[in-house]
Amino acid sequence: LLFWFASPPLRSAAMLTPREEQEMAEVLESECAVEMDKLATLCRLGIPERLRAEAWKYLLGVTRPEKAQELSLGKLMEQRYLRLERAWQSDPQLELTRRIKAEVRGHHAAAPHLRSRQRLERLLRTYLHCHAADYTSGMLHLLAPFEHVYRDSDTDAYFGFEGLMGQLSWALTFEGRKQMAVALLTLLRHLLPELYAHLEAEERLTTGTRAAETGRDWSRLVDTSTLDAEKRLTTGGWR
Repeated sequence: LLFWFASPPLRSAAMLTPREEQEMAEVLESECAVEMDKLATLCRLGIPERLRAEAWKYLLGVTRPEKAQELSLGKLMEQRYLRLERAWQSDPQLELTRRIKAEVRGHHAAAPHLRSRQRLERLLRTYLHCHAADYTSGMLHLLAPFEHVYRDSDTDAYFGFEGLMGQLSWALTFEGRKQMAVALLTLLRHLLPELYAHLEAEERLTTGTRAAETGRDWSRLVDTSTLDAEKRLTTGGWR
């Protein structure tokens, strides 16, 4: 899943041939319905930036494969998002607002390609209020790519993030975090042994059980905040 949603500075579509890219565009531009199995297969090779916004909406279930009611459903989503945004504004929760502002400020300084701190704050508050969810810092890292890709649509950014969080619901449970941590460390150890050794020497690795017990989000199990740019890109993490 993260392979599909890596942020633009970190994930290119270099693995796609021009023919495959054209094939993906044709799948997305189908007049009647998008072939989801074919789209998912093509997307495993990377998603070109020009197709990313449209492809993500189908992969996350934000847009239905059938295109008969695409425009009317889009308008309904816009209306729903506006209602959700107004709803949380009547419940300011000052302590939560301060925490989100502080984390967004720090994240924005490290990610200059993000346009608006206020927009990130607004999208996060809308999601948390709608789902009565507790805020964890990992949410910001998962939201940031949607803020970047859907620059002109709060509605698409919000529902894309909501769709991703829905697909990750199991991974955010105790058992899910533990298994995801074990899987991540196993992949690092076998595919990037030098990076794994570096992180282990720096004491930046956390075991799956400990990560789950301490409630750390699996998307931040490897703390790359002070690694140099090359190593940070190698981890495939969110910037």
